[in-house]
Amino acid sequence: MLKKLNDAMEYIEQHLEGELPLEDISRYIGVPDCHFRKIFLALTNMTLSEYVKNRKLSQANKELLQGASVTDLAYKYGYQSVDGFTRAFKKWCGLLPSQAAKLKQGKVCQRISFVVSVKGGNMMEYKIVEKPAFYVAGVSKRVPLQFEGVNNEIVKLAESITEEQRKERRCTVSRIWSPGKW
Repeated sequence: MLKKLNDAMEYIEQHLEGELPLEDISRYIGVPDCHFRKIFLALTNMTLSEYVKNRKLSQANKELLQGASVTDLAYKYGYQSVDGFTRAFKKWCGLLPSQAAKLKQGKVCQRISFVVSVKGGNMMEYKIVEKPAFYVAGVSKRVPLQFEGVNNEIVKLAESITEEQRKERRCTVSRIWSPGKW
């Protein structure tokens, strides 16, 4: 199925210009249209028609910045009129096509590529060991979320705690809770 999904993305890229009936995509990869659309939505959180529209407008935006005319792009990417293209572009990008060209800015929708990522399955040995009670104290600060590697903001926070603050925290914790109190 992964190959079929990527074949569909390639088919879309090859047929961005002009009209692209969405049923042609599923027919090309040999998957029932309703199944393909459901799978696409589940994997990308966007409809197939949204993705095709976004890719067409993204390519049109790129060509606008290279000097192509709005009229040529409207018909090239399958719009029935310049007004329809302009409305779609403004809704998508927040700028009129002429403004995007003049300001040399816009928006991009990158091509989707489906890949498999396998995680887990590693063996891990463990042992539960009972330890004596200990105190825990903490500080709080908003830091950027980071899933891999060392989060330097947390390191900076830890390094910024002075010895005086550490002693103060120990006193506060011992006043709040002492062994045997709970």
